[in-house]
Amino acid sequence: MKRKKLLILGIFLSFFISCSDELERIPPTTGEVEFKDFGIRDARYYFEENATDLAPLRFTDRVAAKSSALPAVELIPEWDKAIESGHSGVRLVEVPLQSNTFSLYVESVIKSGKLLYQKRAFTRRRLVIARRSSGETDMFVITLVPSSDARGNIGKSLENFRYLGGGDFTGRVFCSTLEGEFVKAFGYTDGRLSGRLLVMKRSELAGHAGEGQYDHYSTIRLAEGMKTRSGTYLFDEGGGAGSGYCPHGYPEGQCPHYGCNDEVVVVACPDCGAINGCFCPRCFYCGQKEKYCSCTRCVRCQRKLWECTCYEYPDPDPDPNPGGGGGGGGVTPGGGSSSSMGTLSKAIFNSASSLSSAQWKKVEDALASMNNDCMGGEMIGALKDKNITIVHDPNIKANGLYNPGTNRMTIKDFKESEVTDQDLEKTLYHELLHSLQTNNEDAKLNLEIEAHLAVYRYAVRKKVPLVGEIYNNISLLSGTLDEKYNITDTDSYNDFYQMVIDDFKEIDFYKNFKESPSARNMNTSKNLAKDCE
Repeated sequence: MKRKKLLILGIFLSFFISCSDELERIPPTTGEVEFKDFGIRDARYYFEENATDLAPLRFTDRVAAKSSALPAVELIPEWDKAIESGHSGVRLVEVPLQSNTFSLYVESVIKSGKLLYQKRAFTRRRLVIARRSSGETDMFVITLVPSSDARGNIGKSLENFRYLGGGDFTGRVFCSTLEGEFVKAFGYTDGRLSGRLLVMKRSELAGHAGEGQYDHYSTIRLAEGMKTRSGTYLFDEGGGAGSGYCPHGYPEGQCPHYGCNDEVVVVACPDCGAINGCFCPRCFYCGQKEKYCSCTRCVRCQRKLWECTCYEYPDPDPDPNPGGGGGGGGVTPGGGSSSSMGTLSKAIFNSASSLSSAQWKKVEDALASMNNDCMGGEMIGALKDKNITIVHDPNIKANGLYNPGTNRMTIKDFKESEVTDQDLEKTLYHELLHSLQTNNEDAKLNLEIEAHLAVYRYAVRKKVPLVGEIYNNISLLSGTLDEKYNITDTDSYNDFYQMVIDDFKEIDFYKNFKESPSARNMNTSKNLAKDCE
């Protein structure tokens, strides 16, 4: 392997934050394999031509002194176990790293100055080599740490983990350069990115002493170890976890001085309080992150004035059988009132809408879930005072309909077979997006395609199932757009868009919808996405 000093460019993926945005950019080499052909063999060649020896993750600037009892740590890529993944913007090769030692992760969780619990876990390490569609190639190392509350087969979850999302891994991923220098960290929940972790040194945390938003954090230590013939474990104290003692004279893990020998601190998000990744919801009234929301609050209950339910009471006799059990015809008679509507429902729908109290409750719950999604929250905010009439009609052909001429939304079914399916939520998302689109009867099919793609992305973010073969090509079309709905591959976009059109034309409900080549855009979704992180 050639010994070239390599400064690593961090990777910016379609919906992930870069692993290292401050490092030097690697120019593409003349004659490199094309992006679409980049695979394990090409990744290995690039690695062997450009990389230095790999080093384990460290949080400090110093290079840890090695214990005389331990050999030098060797990290060797297992190329026969390499994993390929990617999309239109990047192709990734993830390679498990074999070592002559094992890595132990020690975490102490502190809240309000008290030790809540301490956990230890063995880590897994991977080499990641990424080829962007622009031709640039990135390399870095990830260290996987399973969460203390992770369930199921932890070993299998670690094996099935994908940096771009996949599997059921719950835990943290620490990114480092090939030389071991820590760069960034992310939280994952059930295989999907939860958000960026706020990581700082203990000296930085000390500067926030007395600030309540920083009183929930984890102290992190790492150590390299190996098992001896006698069955005991030796640890490299230079790695930060200590060799069984601390400067205060206590056994490892029993020191009452929080942070003893700790190298780094992971702080709960000061905006939303999340400890395993921060994607903060925004207030749909003012558009600010909740921490910075300055909306007027009720002096009695301290809720936002529009959310105040003081002196509001439920109907005395709510409908015990909403929707008449799915039978009968026509629109469900009005069984509700303005007091049955929730806060979010009142912001969008008018009080003349004919829904029962139980149906209003389902609508409100669905809107509340949507509001915790950035795109969903932006859409709800844009719909404030839209004054839509919503009704129930079990006889319509589609799950939902929106008539822009009458500003009327019709829902077929308020009954969900499984709560996890969130059918009503997906239907509302679809029809509410229609209500924001500019009506164009000559491009009605284009509007449907945009709504279906928006629902597809929403379902992926919310980890809920979508039924129907129509979403197969919708998913391919989605892959040609970045997170802001900008086209990343024009040729593929046009090809997949035509395939989606063909799919819709085979469905009776859509076969007569007009389509316009000039309207093959996602402008409504793009407008909603512009302020989303």
